[in-house]
Amino acid sequence: PDATAAFVPQFLDAIAQEAAGVEHRDRLERRTRQAAALGDRLPGAVLRWAVAEGERVRGRFQARFAGFDAVLGPTLPCPPPPVGQLHGVGLVRALLRSLPMTAFTALANVTGLPAVSLPAGPSREGLPLGVQLSATGSDEGVLLGLVAGLEELSG
Repeated sequence: PDATAAFVPQFLDAIAQEAAGVEHRDRLERRTRQAAALGDRLPGAVLRWAVAEGERVRGRFQARFAGFDAVLGPTLPCPPPPVGQLHGVGLVRALLRSLPMTAFTALANVTGLPAVSLPAGPSREGLPLGVQLSATGSDEGVLLGLVAGLEELSG
């Protein structure tokens, strides 16, 4: 299930909450200040919808993978982009460039289901690649057990 629509408002709200605790907010990067300002202005109804949508996405995910303890998939949908891709761009362009990279990780963010990203070796270009294990239930012990077993196997 696509979690993007539920992710963006929750992301902006989280930035706003974190920025509110920063003593010198003026020292934050311009784009972070923009995200915090937008998060501060989110209507409560939008945030409530995003949280409810995250719960609906969780239900669809759990129904799709019923009978499985965990799901293995890529952490990112493609190799990491070049460093500097977001340098000098404003909030909207940064979000548009970044959102495709969150296609799989946003699912854990909005559903509250435990997930862990593990190294999976380098790409052909030598960049790090990862896989994500997502639990289908709330018990993170399932993931911790799988990760411990994988660590033992890999030495």
